[in-house]
Amino acid sequence: MLQKYGGNVPFFLSGGISPSNIQDLENFSHQKFYALDINSGVEEQPAIKSVEKIKSVLQSLEKIRYKQ
Repeated sequence: MLQKYGGNVPFFLSGGISPSNIQDLENFSHQKFYALDINSGVEEQPAIKSVEKIKSVLQSLEKIRYKQ
């Protein structure tokens, strides 16, 4: 759906992004893609973030970045 986005406003990609699915972004690119919102995907429980999950997402993003 986002590949069809032709607007001028940059967007945040959000919605349950977590260590278990971050690799799905490996082939995602878009000129207006600005940031990731990993908020709910790294929670241990509502409003409580897991430092380990955050580190895992960031490490995966680094791997993806260096592949491109």
